[in-house]
Amino acid sequence: MKSIIFLYAFTLLYATCYCRQAMNDAQYKEGVKCFDNKDYPCALACFEKTIKANPNSGAAYYMHGMTCMNLGQAKQAIADLEKSIALHYIVPLSYATCGVLKANLQDFKGALEDFDTQVKLYPQIAESYSNRGVARYELRDFKGALADYNKAIQMDPNAAAYWSQRGLAKAQLGSLQEGLSDLNKSLELAPGNADAYSNRGLIELMMKDYTVALKDLDKSISLDSTEMEAHQYRGRVKINLKDYKGALNDLNFILKYKPNDLQALYLKVSATFFLGDKAGGCDAYKKCLQLGGDHLPEIDKICK
Repeated sequence: MKSIIFLYAFTLLYATCYCRQAMNDAQYKEGVKCFDNKDYPCALACFEKTIKANPNSGAAYYMHGMTCMNLGQAKQAIADLEKSIALHYIVPLSYATCGVLKANLQDFKGALEDFDTQVKLYPQIAESYSNRGVARYELRDFKGALADYNKAIQMDPNAAAYWSQRGLAKAQLGSLQEGLSDLNKSLELAPGNADAYSNRGLIELMMKDYTVALKDLDKSISLDSTEMEAHQYRGRVKINLKDYKGALNDLNFILKYKPNDLQALYLKVSATFFLGDKAGGCDAYKKCLQLGGDHLPEIDKICK
């Protein structure tokens, strides 16, 4: 399941709608204009000047943060948004945006705190429950995640992502068939969703239905070749189907873009050993240990 992204596009749209008239300041208005035109360096310069002239402007910090987010400066964006909140400038998605950014930085505890506040302030927004569910899922609070997904589906039963997310939570709680039904519903609502095919493939992998899982994971990757989790799941499926070369192709694809991905590295150890490449397997295992991975006694004996 992908990290929390659900509010991202809506947040950007809402930000400029809400903040456009927040300040009667020429530099600020020019910054909003640049932001609307996706000229983020221009917007950043304008909001920096606004903050220098008006250091207590929560609106300027908010828009500076939104601009930083679009420039890939997540940590600065979080600092700016938290500053805007401290200055009592809170728009309906202030906490949600902070939560999204923290989750994408793998700070799920911090994200959960922000989503908790978001839900308390704006309980009418279904995405807040969905995003809090993802944070809880990543923290392995599957019961809490399930409760949030149930609430999100109750509020918006036509949102395919909610069904997909709930399906995974059910699967983690041992209800594999119910989870599979939720994924089927998700794909009924959004037939071309690569993430849903990947999630259904994971559940089928958990059910040890490897041939069917492989079809779903192939479909996911055909829709989005950058779907890293689908490559990982497919690598696991191929290992179980004894297609070790195919598994290695998927795992090497992941490691090309995420060279420190521990799960992919451990799977590579297995696939490489099965292919009879002791040196390659030991090299991958040593990297796992360098990254803080756990020792595996059987592999330790091989890779002395």
